[in-house]
Amino acid sequence: MPPVNQRFAEKRASYRGTKFVLREVDAETFDDCVKKATSTSFREDGSEEEMIDQKVLVRLLLERSIIQPKWTVSDFNKQGMRLISQLERDVRELHFSVEPEDKAKDGAKDEPEDDGEGNAAA
Repeated sequence: MPPVNQRFAEKRASYRGTKFVLREVDAETFDDCVKKATSTSFREDGSEEEMIDQKVLVRLLLERSIIQPKWTVSDFNKQGMRLISQLERDVRELHFSVEPEDKAKDGAKDEPEDDGEGNAAA
């Protein structure tokens, strides 16, 4: 398991003279946000359909990701939309981008070892 200080990705940025620190949320918190952003509707045939409101999901993730400054929901609601939109882009980058692969040290290739007969060792 990675060290605690490296378990979550962070984004640091400065907008409008304020320094922001956003941190990736854990899987449990993410799932909770998805659940809260999901609504159920009924189709004409009576079957249920669940839909995730992406805007609500990103806003919930933003509220839980922001480490600095310490803002309340009320604080978010008083900000300009350009700032909120940028913070939402940062949150999407933290939670929906591809995890970068670790690079091998000292130029070593990150390939499975060979068992001497051309087969990858288990």
